[in-house]
Amino acid sequence: MISFFAKDKENKDKAGKNGIVKQIQAPLMIFVLILVVLTAALCTVLILRMSSRAAMRQASNQAAIAAGIMSEYNALPELIDYWVEHKDDLEPVYDDAGIDDMETQFRDQNPYTDALEDVTGEEFKDLPEEDKRLFARLVMGRLSRNFDALKEVFSPKWLFSFAVIDGNMYYLVTGTIADEARFSEGGDIFELGVVTYFDISLYPNLHALVDGTIRYSRDEFYSDMDTELGAAGSWVPIESDGKIIAVVGSSKSYIDILREWIPAVIGLIVLIIVVFIYLEIWIIGLLKKRVINPVIAEETTILDYMDTKDTALTVEKLKSINTGNEIESLAVSFSQMIEEIERYVEHIREITAESERIGAELNVAKQIQEDMLPSVFPPYPGRNEFEIYASMDPAKEVGGDFYDFFLKDEDHLVIVIGDVSGKGVPAALIMAISKNTVRNLASGSDSPAEILTQANKALCDGNEEGMFVTLWIGIVDLTCGHVISGNAGHEHPAIFRTGAGYELDIYDHDMPLGLLPDVAPYGEKEFDLHPGDSIFVYTDGIPEATDPSEEFFGTDRLLEVLNTDPDADPENVISNVKSRIEAFSSGAEQFDDITMLCFKYLGG
Repeated sequence: MISFFAKDKENKDKAGKNGIVKQIQAPLMIFVLILVVLTAALCTVLILRMSSRAAMRQASNQAAIAAGIMSEYNALPELIDYWVEHKDDLEPVYDDAGIDDMETQFRDQNPYTDALEDVTGEEFKDLPEEDKRLFARLVMGRLSRNFDALKEVFSPKWLFSFAVIDGNMYYLVTGTIADEARFSEGGDIFELGVVTYFDISLYPNLHALVDGTIRYSRDEFYSDMDTELGAAGSWVPIESDGKIIAVVGSSKSYIDILREWIPAVIGLIVLIIVVFIYLEIWIIGLLKKRVINPVIAEETTILDYMDTKDTALTVEKLKSINTGNEIESLAVSFSQMIEEIERYVEHIREITAESERIGAELNVAKQIQEDMLPSVFPPYPGRNEFEIYASMDPAKEVGGDFYDFFLKDEDHLVIVIGDVSGKGVPAALIMAISKNTVRNLASGSDSPAEILTQANKALCDGNEEGMFVTLWIGIVDLTCGHVISGNAGHEHPAIFRTGAGYELDIYDHDMPLGLLPDVAPYGEKEFDLHPGDSIFVYTDGIPEATDPSEEFFGTDRLLEVLNTDPDADPENVISNVKSRIEAFSSGAEQFDDITMLCFKYLGG
């Protein structure tokens, strides 16, 4: 551990008093000018590309939700046939009072019917014609009301469903808002009873889905651009017995997306210009006072400690560094770490004569490690934007897994989970360094990519043992649910979307921390959480847990147990996973640390 801080004495002579200021002044000015120009150009390109993709993705998600609602009705295939057959005389009812009256009438006439969604196709066919017609109108009304609610919440340009029969499109359910006509601004093509020709040339992706050329996947979206109307229409098929019986269509206007994005991009460009001009002036003025001298003091103190091993004097000097920023926090962390090292070394000296004292020492280390992790839940009783819970069960007395979370300000929560290579005391020490390093860096940066890049450099410095750390970090904007995350070789998080269940967020992650100091800058991934959505992060001890026959628990079982009660609060989610792993292991030895954290977003 001491070698982690080791520096050659010649470094003292190379640390010039004003060298950094002189070296960075001119490059900083050039950098600011280049950054402003590149940012403006990049944002212009990104808004055009991202707005297009965002429009298609939003439309696809909305169509998937609507398709799911329609699929809840077991008698949907028979209902579609009935709607198409009676499209000209069905007389749908759309107002709430009329729908409620129809449901009351239907239940009076069919008192043994439970949920309308559970009525099967055969039961529907066996109904008297009067009840059959009433049921068809009732379901049409309820679905229309659901589509109206979706349109009210998500504001798509259009939201509708149709059946493709003998080369024609039979329009069924349409979503509207306020006093908008049932057919929306596209004319009467969305109204029940209207039939149009299925034009393959206009909608190639829709044709490929209906024709069976491509298979629908929830992870993809299938969109066709309507150049005249300036919108992207996404299609989600509804299948029954392996056949597509209907398609839900949703579209999002590119103009609406551009209107949402342009002010933010302009604001971002202006903010970058102002911030970097201010930073150039401010950094040059305060660099020596706030950075150079304190860093030199820390370096000199640690190098002297390598010679003297005087813990008391070293801690006193480090605690005297008062800058009010991350450098002071780093000095405090170093002092705490040196004190911990000193105590640990002293404990080792004391227990070498008596082997039974090793267990007691490891228990002390375990308690220290547990004290380093947040353990009071709920951690912020006054905050109602989120719920969070975490646990860490080491395979040995101490482990290399860790988690952390803290509010970097009133509106941003930092979530971290990591896994150090190896086990036992060495992994625990690297875990302590990693946790403190990431926390200190995260306190002063809003970019997971920057945090991971700097943490990697810090962990590579003096890492002669070649230990590395996999780590996932996310910064959550509690006001809107926006998440910026970075992944350094860690397990893919599981994301819960309301109405869709938990799914693994699989993407190419970056290299673990501590392996290569000159690795390319780390990347970031951004996504949004809506009220009720959750993030579940974990270490490899969960998918690699084994039963007596050495079969892995795996991520499929993890998703299965997560989706048994996806709306549960974080504490119950973690409790469910623990119980399932214990039942699966059936007493088999735990070979790796098991750590998990669940965050549920409740809304800003």
